[in-house]
Amino acid sequence: RPINRILSAVNTAFNPDFILTNIFRDIQTAAVHASDAESWEMAKGILSAIPGSVKTSWQHHRGIDNENVRMYKEFLREGGKTGYSEIYQLQSLAERLEKEMAERQSNGAWYKTKQGIGKFMETVAAGNDIAESATRFAGFQAARKSGMTAQKAAVFAKNLTINFNKKGTYGTLVNTLYVFGNAALQGSHLTARLTWNMAKTNKGRIALASMIALGAMSDFLNRLISDFDDEEGRSYYDKISSDIKDNNLIIMLPGTGGNYISFPMAYGLNILPALGRNASSYLFGDQTLRETGNNILGVGMGAFNPMGNDNRGLLANLTPTVLK
Repeated sequence: RPINRILSAVNTAFNPDFILTNIFRDIQTAAVHASDAESWEMAKGILSAIPGSVKTSWQHHRGIDNENVRMYKEFLREGGKTGYSEIYQLQSLAERLEKEMAERQSNGAWYKTKQGIGKFMETVAAGNDIAESATRFAGFQAARKSGMTAQKAAVFAKNLTINFNKKGTYGTLVNTLYVFGNAALQGSHLTARLTWNMAKTNKGRIALASMIALGAMSDFLNRLISDFDDEEGRSYYDKISSDIKDNNLIIMLPGTGGNYISFPMAYGLNILPALGRNASSYLFGDQTLRETGNNILGVGMGAFNPMGNDNRGLLANLTPTVLK
C-alpha cells in the first residue's frame, strides 16, 4: 500500500501536468453526469460556473474572505470535497513527531532539502486540489441555485465525477493490488450507467451519436489540414500513435511540420469518439480491420479494466502493480 500511494501521488497530486488534464476530464464527465442526473440546464450552469469556481478555490487557499469563499467553506463542511484521510495510532503519530523535531533541531542539509522539496510539492498539490475541487464546487453552486439544500447539493457535487472516498468492502484490497483500481471500477460503473440512461431517450441517443460523429469528423478534418512528410510519404497526422488519438481530441497545426494541440478526453466516455475515429481511419486505409478492432478493444480495456491495460498479455494485466 505505501508503494502504491507513492505511485498514485506522483501521477496525480504531485504531478504538475495533472492539473490541466484532470480539470479537462472532470468538466466532460460532470457535464454529462449533470445532464443525466438533473438537466441540460444544470449542466450548462456548472460549465459557466467553473472559471469562477477555480478563482474561489484559489482565494480559499490564500485565506481571502468573501461571499463566494464562505459558500466554498459551506461546500467543505457539508462534505462535497473528496480527499484522502488516514487515522494514526497515537504511538505512531508520536514517533513521527519525535523524528520531525529531531530533524528540525539539527537543521542540517537533509532537513533543508526536505523543506525545499516539501514546499514545491505543497504548491503542486495545492494546484491539483484547486483543479480537483473546481468542478465539484461549480456543481455545488449550481445545485444550491436550483433550490437544493446544502447537504443534497454536497452529495450531488461529490458524485459529479469519481468519488474517491466511496469504496466497497474490498476497495482497500483492490487499491493495494492495483494502483487506481477503485477509481477504475467506479469510472466503469459511472460510464456504463450514463450511457445506458442516455440510450433510453431521444436527446440522449443524439448526444451519444454526436460523440461518435465528433471522433470521425476530427479524424477527417485533421487529415485535410495536416502537413505532409515527403520523406515517409504520409501525413504527420497519420504518424501520431493511435493511443494518443483515442485518448485526446487532436487539432493539427498547419504549416508547423506536424505540431498539434491535444485536449484530454474523459476516461470511459472517450470510447465513443474513439469508435468514430477508428472507423474513419479504417475507411481512409490508414488502419487494417484487425488494427481497428485492437485499438477499440485497447481503449475499452484502458478505460474499464481496474488492473490497468498492459499490452504484454493477460499475465501482465493480472500481476499486481508493486510486482511490475
